[in-house]
Amino acid sequence: MLFRSPERTLILLYNLSASEIYIGFSGNVGATNGMLIPPSGGFMSLNVTEDYEAVTLPLFAFSTLAGNQLYIITTRRETGIKEE
Repeated sequence: MLFRSPERTLILLYNLSASEIYIGFSGNVGATNGMLIPPSGGFMSLNVTEDYEAVTLPLFAFSTLAGNQLYIITTRRETGIKEE
């Protein structure tokens, strides 16, 4: 599970395994109610500019085989106060 992060601006998901992986926004994700990431290099991306708040929601993954690899890259917005 990828936890909710209100400051997240981008998610890249790469399927490095030989079987399909399904992604969803709830814990009951499966082959019939998830977004497919194809095997062997398939990917999915979400960004705040195109997908709005979907990028901040928690993500869940499902696969029919054990031991699959899902490579996840995220970026966050960092804000700070500039001191004079």
